[in-house]
Amino acid sequence: PKQQKQSNLGVRCESAPVNLNLFGQRPSLRRSPQQTRRAHPRRRTHGGAKLPEHGRSMLDLSSLDFSLREPEEDKEAEPMRIGLNEQDVTPLGVASIARALASVRLSDRAPLTELQLAYNALGDAGVGSISWAAMQGALTCLSRLVLTGNRVTRLNSLSTAFRSEMLPSLAVLYLSSNRLTASSVSEFASATLPSGATALRPLSQLWLNHNSIGTVSMEQLSTDRLQRDGAAALGAIVRACPRL
Repeated sequence: PKQQKQSNLGVRCESAPVNLNLFGQRPSLRRSPQQTRRAHPRRRTHGGAKLPEHGRSMLDLSSLDFSLREPEEDKEAEPMRIGLNEQDVTPLGVASIARALASVRLSDRAPLTELQLAYNALGDAGVGSISWAAMQGALTCLSRLVLTGNRVTRLNSLSTAFRSEMLPSLAVLYLSSNRLTASSVSEFASATLPSGATALRPLSQLWLNHNSIGTVSMEQLSTDRLQRDGAAALGAIVRACPRL
């Protein structure tokens, strides 16, 4: 199918489906990654029709291919950004994306610097697929990862990628509006390198608002275990991320 030119995309995805939106929605549907679902309700229809049952994706990502033209010898490849916010991408869909990214090692040919997957249905399995792509060396240039509103409960796979130093450029990580607890955040903060140094040093922004970590209230810290656990988890994050 004929592809429309994308002004924010340095290279062309030759076989991406027509309805695959690479970076960005129409202005009326945009929202910042830290906005809550209540402030901007999720769109539940597509072209006047109801979405498929059981959270199935509207997008066919099973055959996604990021085949790229060889860059000119004297011309540096432009950074690539992928935006699939609010596209009902499922764990199977993001697994297809991860395989495509890993198959051509985009970091070697056209650096992927931004991956936005906010308000989909990735869950822990989808985050695991992203981490797998990182472990294949496909995300070494990634500087911004947006996983807002994806029902994420654990960060152990991301911890593994950080401990293996496969996300060395990741400075901005959005995890807002998920289902993270104080325990999962503390576990994430404990990720260390073999040398004993913190593995989360690259992070300069980490968004954790609207999760289940616990509200920090000094008046309740002495009596409320949830408050104490939440404060301890956030304290651990602050110590683990000196650039935060």
